[in-house]
Amino acid sequence: MNLLSLFTKQTKNGVRVYLPPEVDAVSIRYYYLHARDGALIPNSKIYADGALNYEINSLGCKGVEIDPSKPTIGIFGDSATFGIGLDSWVQRIKIPGYQILNAGVGGWSMDRVIDKSLDLSSRINLVGVVVYTGWHNIIYGETGEDYWRSQLDRLSNIPFVAHVNIATSLIEEAVERGIEELMERGSREKSTAYYHWGTIQLTKENIRLLLNGINRFNSFLGSYVAETGRHLLDLKNLLLIERYDDMPKYFFDPGHMRVSSYPKIA
Repeated sequence: MNLLSLFTKQTKNGVRVYLPPEVDAVSIRYYYLHARDGALIPNSKIYADGALNYEINSLGCKGVEIDPSKPTIGIFGDSATFGIGLDSWVQRIKIPGYQILNAGVGGWSMDRVIDKSLDLSSRINLVGVVVYTGWHNIIYGETGEDYWRSQLDRLSNIPFVAHVNIATSLIEEAVERGIEELMERGSREKSTAYYHWGTIQLTKENIRLLLNGINRFNSFLGSYVAETGRHLLDLKNLLLIERYDDMPKYFFDPGHMRVSSYPKIA
């Protein structure tokens, strides 16, 4: 018997996982992600301390089932799109006459995000694709403009494509000051908690690398949409941070948005 089987119940409608309250938020993701490829496990529901925490539909996307015959706008990306618990800025979007599908998967690089876009476009009535990707191709993985272009070009047969530029809490002042002050303040007040970014420690050197990479990607993306005639959603300026003390305002790390910012984004 493995650890997962202790908490898992197989039903005719999918997998249900019931976790004790001591399981932390980071560990929960290992119960809705395939160990093999990091994809979301279709038809799974994750409960913690008796409450539903995550729901993955039959398409392997976050949220409830959709009607595959109805016009759908898919929002594709990584964990910044996937959101927290049952919530995300994607879930807050309401467009009359359209279904909104959260197709974000944490940790995915650009090629996998595009793969999922193309896969779902062949399976459901996907009339529009919004792509918020790039975080995992900024300072590691494939980070060149040729790679970015080759992946985004793969969406050329989809009628409506919008790209989202990268929003971040990082500003130039953080290169000089680091984030220790913010983390110390956040340890005393949960609403302003601020953390390192995944496994990347936010040293001053890494902050500089991230800022340079984000600026380079956003510059590329602006030129790319102008060249291709696609649409640009300017998340960068919507969530623009200008003061060091405001870095935790919309974010709890360099790229993950607070739940309080979801309505603004939607």
